[in-house]
Amino acid sequence: MVTRAREVLQYRESSDPKVSQAGIVVRTGRKWRAREAVEQAESRLRHSVLVGPVASGRAGLGSVPTTRYDKALGKDRRRLVQEEVRAGVEELHASQMVGMRQQGAWTRWEQAVDRKISWSELWQAEPHRIKFLIASIVSCTGGCTSNMIKHLRGHQIEINVCPVFDVLRRTSSAASSSGSLPGSDPQPAAAGKLSIQQKEECHRKVTAHIVKRLHPFSEVESPTFRDMVKTLNPKYTPPSRDYLSNTLIPSWYKVEKCNIITELSEVSSIALTCDGWSSITQDHYLTITAHYIMEGKMLQKVLKTKAVYRAQTGCVVAEEISDVLSEFGISDKIAAITVDNAANMDVAIKRLRYVKLSCFAHTLNLAAQSLYSLNSVSQWVARVRTIVVWMKRCLMAKVVLQEKQDLLQLPRHSLILDVRTRWNSLYLMLERFTEQYPAIQAASLDQRLRKNMDRDRLARLTEEDFRKAEDFINLMKVLYTSTLCVSSEKSPTSGQILPILKKLEAHLSVQDGDTVFVSNLKKQVWSNLSKRYQNDEIRNFLQVATALDPRFKHKVDDDTIWDQIQRKLIGESTEEDCGDGGDTMQSENEDEQESQQPPCKLPRKTPLEELFAEEEAHNIVLQQSSMSIKKRVERELQIYQEVPPVPMSGDPAAWWWNHQKSYPLLADLAFSYLCVQASSTPSERVFSTAGDTICPERARILPEKADMIIFLNKNFHPTSSAGARRGTLEHILSCCPKALGEGRYTWRHDQVLKAIAEAIFTSITQNKPLRPARQAIAFVRAGEKPKPQPKGAVGLLGTAPDWQMKADLGKQLRFPEHIVETTLRPDIFLFSDVTRQVVLLELTVPWEERMEEANERKRAKYTELVEECRRRGWRARCVPIEVGCRGFAARSLCKVYSLLGITGTPEKGHQDDNRGS
Repeated sequence: MVTRAREVLQYRESSDPKVSQAGIVVRTGRKWRAREAVEQAESRLRHSVLVGPVASGRAGLGSVPTTRYDKALGKDRRRLVQEEVRAGVEELHASQMVGMRQQGAWTRWEQAVDRKISWSELWQAEPHRIKFLIASIVSCTGGCTSNMIKHLRGHQIEINVCPVFDVLRRTSSAASSSGSLPGSDPQPAAAGKLSIQQKEECHRKVTAHIVKRLHPFSEVESPTFRDMVKTLNPKYTPPSRDYLSNTLIPSWYKVEKCNIITELSEVSSIALTCDGWSSITQDHYLTITAHYIMEGKMLQKVLKTKAVYRAQTGCVVAEEISDVLSEFGISDKIAAITVDNAANMDVAIKRLRYVKLSCFAHTLNLAAQSLYSLNSVSQWVARVRTIVVWMKRCLMAKVVLQEKQDLLQLPRHSLILDVRTRWNSLYLMLERFTEQYPAIQAASLDQRLRKNMDRDRLARLTEEDFRKAEDFINLMKVLYTSTLCVSSEKSPTSGQILPILKKLEAHLSVQDGDTVFVSNLKKQVWSNLSKRYQNDEIRNFLQVATALDPRFKHKVDDDTIWDQIQRKLIGESTEEDCGDGGDTMQSENEDEQESQQPPCKLPRKTPLEELFAEEEAHNIVLQQSSMSIKKRVERELQIYQEVPPVPMSGDPAAWWWNHQKSYPLLADLAFSYLCVQASSTPSERVFSTAGDTICPERARILPEKADMIIFLNKNFHPTSSAGARRGTLEHILSCCPKALGEGRYTWRHDQVLKAIAEAIFTSITQNKPLRPARQAIAFVRAGEKPKPQPKGAVGLLGTAPDWQMKADLGKQLRFPEHIVETTLRPDIFLFSDVTRQVVLLELTVPWEERMEEANERKRAKYTELVEECRRRGWRARCVPIEVGCRGFAARSLCKVYSLLGITGTPEKGHQDDNRGS
């Protein structure tokens, strides 16, 4: 405070009139103002001159000289004012403390001995008492509570708890299906006022609007915003800027952070990207993003945009990354970290002992930047760059260029100037220049453009220059497309890197018909790319990732990779089996405890379940002790290699999610590799949001608040929270991931399958040996031909007496090994050993508009199995069945019943059961 008073005096008494007369205001807090304190001190000093100073101590004896305010000049005068300011502040604090009764009792010496309290006793006090104590200290000393509140949070003591965002808090998957959202019990509102739930909902929407649109906090206090809110709802009062910044946003951040920690705890493998960035205020930030697969979808979360204040050496970066991972509890789940080619990142990842993957997009950019070092390229590009700069600096160039573009029917594209640090900017500049060259040439002849002497530079471009531009564009287009592939948000997995490198190697190989210019370009780019990813560990990691990507599995050159995947799967499965011993003993103990309890009433079995009960139990025993881990792994790898690759437009994570029942061991390993990113562009996208957050209009925002805003802006999606938009009927009945994960679709599928299986089983048991039908005598008139008599329909079930049926209900169905060995599990399997016939029935319950697609997909799935059965001498056929999710039975069901010879009441009864289910 004395320092602020000294500044006021220096500005006011400055010898420079421009400073003294400028009216400079020294800003301080809200409870104390320096200018008012100086004026009060001067007033008291002038009063002391009139009444005389009060001498105390040695000054009363005359041994200490005193200085009068009216006679002091310069430095002495300022010293007297500063001392009086200090005395006034101390007097104010003392009066406040004494006026607070019990809080002022500590000023009396006789009670100082009785005040004994330890820190441990203080932390055990109730939160409202600690809050009262802090408020008393702040009122007495005029300080701030920010540091104290942070210290209390370290001891799990919350002073200001905001319940507004508790409705968005998620629970674990085990408890998510039971309870309702907290705070969902409605409370009645007073007349003319909003209820508590309505007010909190409005607060959440306003906070989400400020955070998602990156508006400044002062927006909630602007007159136009408040007028708009008052017009929309006169009963609602928006939060203040202080309440929004210090209460709503921190509480929302805390809830969303807990939700992410809960979600990450349910994931087995997580990949990271990490990068550094400097804001316009010269603050350095470190951003870490997490990537993982959940329910067949690639998800990403921004963990931290942390302000760092130490030199970013490898050791420091490793410590900062480790702190963030420990904060979110994922240190033991990291599959790999994708970073740029900076040396400190390389050292940091090595210290953390994680797999470090270099950003492939950055690698491609470095290869493209290497062309600047070629003299033939730099001199030729300089001529094009000069023309682009001339067009951009000319005042009327944009208007004239647009007129020429319309005249020549060219797209209204602006010219692009290359920036060496911007990815593929040289390629984009030359491509745009070649596209707009007719318009540029016509605009240069317009008299409205000045600097005529620069027009000659356009005439200096020869046909050879344009030929070079075309060759350059054709060559670098593949590099540009590769950068887009690994920079997209859809599925830039690490399995793309080696196939793209192989593609670039073939594209950049020197051909016989290449010119010297093209040959030099190819050699320069490939000499830079060929040095990348040569480490044996990284190369091996990328080859495994390529093999586990169903789009590129046939592009693996080294066949030993499959052996390595096999050893990895066997090793992991063996470790899991060894670790499950305690669980087995625990389950046995639980079974013993349950057997001692009184027996509960079991549900009644259907006739089909009762008939196949012994066979089902036998299959369970065989299934537990049939194949070894090694044989299962070999079979999964063999089937996976034989399946056709997925189209490039397909999603590999969704493919593995849909086929994880067919590849239970291989799918878990694939998820741990597919989540690894090919580039660190997710961190770069976070920096784009950070640049909009820490902008010139909000340059004073604290780094902690900036981290909260970026975290909420990138991680919170309104459609995933409570109050999300309503889903369509198609989404609810056929494509909801939550319903799929909870087994609702499986239950519906099994109910329909059970009805079909019971109808077929009833037809098999009631089937009688065929008897020759009685031939009625048909009388025919003279001159007429006899009419053909209808023949009785005989289905497949009537062609053999030993038909057997197996349905994939309850436990996994095992295909008979005497027919063929396979891991595929059709829904219903019919076979006859006498006639060597096989019928595969595969049921799908899709959305009605997608029945044809489901039929083709299921038929293609079992094509190889049917062919294998035929090669072994069995008459096999696969018949897909479709029953719509709204109860509509497709024609395929009628065809199956007709094929099997099921007619009349069973078919009609089944359709009624299907509608009921």
